[in-house]
Amino acid sequence: MSAGHQWSSTAIVLLGWGVLALGGSQPWGYVPLLAGMALFGAAAYLTHERACPVGRSLFLSLLGLCAAVLLQLIPLPADVLGIISPAATTLSGPAGSSTRPLSIDPGATSLGLAFLVALSLFFAGTVKTIGHRGARRLTLGLVGLGALVAIVGIAEASTSWSGLYRAAGMPLPPDSQPHGPFSSRNHYAGWMLMTLALTMGYLCAGLESQRTITRSFLIVQCAALAMAIAVVQTGSRAGILGLAVAILTMSALLVRRVAAGRARLLVAGPLIVLLLFGIMGAGVQAVVGRFNVDSWSTAHGRLPIWRQAASIARDFPVTGSGLNTYQRIVRFYPTPDLDEPYEGAHNDFLQLAVEGGLLLGLPFLVTVSFLIRETWRRFRESSDDSVTRWLRTGAVVGLLLIAAQETVEFSLQIPGNAALFVVLAAIAVHRAAPETSRDWAAHPTSGN
Repeated sequence: MSAGHQWSSTAIVLLGWGVLALGGSQPWGYVPLLAGMALFGAAAYLTHERACPVGRSLFLSLLGLCAAVLLQLIPLPADVLGIISPAATTLSGPAGSSTRPLSIDPGATSLGLAFLVALSLFFAGTVKTIGHRGARRLTLGLVGLGALVAIVGIAEASTSWSGLYRAAGMPLPPDSQPHGPFSSRNHYAGWMLMTLALTMGYLCAGLESQRTITRSFLIVQCAALAMAIAVVQTGSRAGILGLAVAILTMSALLVRRVAAGRARLLVAGPLIVLLLFGIMGAGVQAVVGRFNVDSWSTAHGRLPIWRQAASIARDFPVTGSGLNTYQRIVRFYPTPDLDEPYEGAHNDFLQLAVEGGLLLGLPFLVTVSFLIRETWRRFRESSDDSVTRWLRTGAVVGLLLIAAQETVEFSLQIPGNAALFVVLAAIAVHRAAPETSRDWAAHPTSGN
């Protein structure tokens, strides 16, 4: 096995552990995942000569984000803390303590920092090792993993089997609806949408080439159908809408790139089939029922949660309450609209405002802007062959879908989803190795 295969296989193993170990939601699941991602990134930097492959600005912005979280852990004199973050003085540290950190729960913030460092290393390491063929190997590995996770979800939705989460006897959050390896069907849908978007990128590459349909293409198409059915069967409104948007977006891009003529009318057919089969697999009436409800006016119960989170954010505008402290701080802000505090704000951008304030919010925005810039540069360079460009496009669509879902959910707080997110980000910004570009372009369905 070549070094490239070894790196790709290791990344897929980490992603597989992240999703199949109940999303990595428990310490026995996320501790090995964190260690594996950190070791992967460190090993990549020790064994590869390419310097700063993610772009110096993006690399420095990630360091700045980690440094901002570290600032939340530094003990400050109580009077200084009272000036910088008055609300934190009553919630962090013992009452008589002379020094207190900005975070109201340093232990939880330390864990959050460990996740941020491990994910950053995994991202940088994946970009450094991905090369050109590596993007395709990662995609095909994710296709296989996605098919497996889809089968688990379909089996749970279609039979009396209790599913992985219930079978493991794991404690569930309030009002949770477990699906597949996840404690929430929305988190399952988020993972599946990211994988399916990348899978559709591979399918588009084959459809654009208008070559004879190969056995590998048909296998990927079947895997994509299973994933689409699994997404719709979750009943997740965000998941179903995301699936429709992904298919329509990729179909429109594909039709635009295909030469004029009869092919334009037929080329997007295999992608449209994904949506039709998904709806038929779950049942048209069941899908319509998920959208024909009276709870749209309250964003399906999320408005009270958002109002509660907004009131907390107003008390911590500059430094936040500390990364990964929402579950603790929300208990100090009871509201008559909610029977019990929720584990997340159901909007990760709003939750970041609570936990990070401007201290984390500004570095986050800088990091996102540099990620967008690096991705745009890869597209403008026009050095990709057709396959690489479609895989990059699929990765970007997957990132946009999960970003949209994060406005109503908190899927990226699930370690398995976060690990998949950084791999898609790595595919989006990676620079393909020029020496391998030509032979892969000539053989988009070859073994390497």
